[in-house]
Order: sequence, then C-alpha cells, then structure tokens
Amino acid sequence: MNNPDDHSTDYSEFDPVSNAPADLGAELDQCVRRNPGGSLLVALGLGLALGILVRGLRPEPRPQHRLAELLEDLEERVRETSAPAFRQASKLASESAQVLGSGLHRGEAQLERVLRQTARRLRGFWS
Repeated sequence: MNNPDDHSTDYSEFDPVSNAPADLGAELDQCVRRNPGGSLLVALGLGLALGILVRGLRPEPRPQHRLAELLEDLEERVRETSAPAFRQASKLASESAQVLGSGLHRGEAQLERVLRQTARRLRGFWS
C-alpha cells in the first residue's frame, strides 16, 4: 500500500470546493455555544487588539493640527458658554431699539409743536 514508487494519490476525499466556510461557521457556532464566557473574552481581546493596532498605525498629529483642534474646542466651549449672554444682550438691544423708536416719535411730535408755536409767533411778529 505505501509503496514509495507509487506516486498515485487518492484525492477522492479531498474536495477544495466543498462547504468549508459553512462547516467552519457551524463549528464556530458550536464552539461559542459550548464556551460562551471564553468566546466573549476572546472577542473582547480581539477587539482590544484591533483597536490598539488601528491607533498605533494612525500617524501622530502634527503640532499645527493639535493646536487647530484645541482652538476649535475652545471656540465651541466659549460659544456654548456665552450663548445665554448673547441672547439676553439681543433681547435688551431689541427692547432699547423699541424704546428709542417710541422716544423719537414723541420727540418728533414735540419738535413739531415747538416749530408750529415758533412759526405762529413769527407770523404774529411780522403781521
């Protein structure tokens, strides 16, 4: 049977196009069902290793980029912090504009009265 001169090999049981992925999936499913805690730890370890690998492969930011990120963060925080003050200032400015507008209308009416009275006096002076 094991003749070294015999180079014929029986490949009848070896099928490269078999359901190897499906078999592997079924075997993996059975393994996970038998050892759920161990499978969870393996998955956690793989996720951690992948995260460390991705972080290690990412290039370190240049100082200009780091400074730009810090300034953007600072701008966002200042905007969030000052938003209530800006709303209050806008409300006060709007109210002030309304008061000034009504005051100008009263001032115009008063100026018109003064000019009429002055015109009457001048007419009376000239007549």
